[in-house]
Amino acid sequence: VSVKLARRNMDKYTTIKALCEELKTKDAEIARITQERDFTQKKNEVFISITEDIGDT
Repeated sequence: VSVKLARRNMDKYTTIKALCEELKTKDAEIARITQERDFTQKKNEVFISITEDIGDT
């Protein structure tokens, strides 16, 4: 294996590794946003339920 080819393969490996780390970060961010959205949705459902209960009395 030539030095040039080895260097090019190492550059590709480094790039792929960096992209994988970025993907992990993005996945974690998506999970956090999804969790926040789900919590907000549940909070809204409870608020609507309470509002409907107050309206029924």
